Amino acid sequence: MADRTNKGQFIAGKSGNPGGQPKNAEWRELLKEKTPEVLARLFEMTQADSAQIRLRAIEIVLSYSLPKPTQQQVIELTGALHHAGIDAPRSETREEWEARRAALKLNGTNGTHTNGAGS
Repeated sequence: MADRTNKGQFIAGKSGNPGGQPKNAEWRELLKEKTPEVLARLFEMTQADSAQIRLRAIEIVLSYSLPKPTQQQVIELTGALHHAGIDAPRSETREEWEARRAALKLNGTNGTHTNGAGS
């Protein structure tokens, strides 16, 4: 505890793990070694007599086998969107707003405000 403050925090510039190896390296190595056995047992459990055990084993297998679904979010604007000097009315979709902004850039305007000070 010599490398800690009286509140238990590490002293600036001092490592809490001076050896550099993660403290759980042995645990990770054991997991790597046992993974094939654990997976084999888990797949055996998908054929268990108990419906609860079968279902739980299948849930575990699927939850780690399949990619996580992406979550789509719908954002509804309740007022004007003000971004880079462009106001988007409520009826304008994001795609329409982006197209209008891109058109402004093509026309030589970047859509930003200037303060009139010759910037």
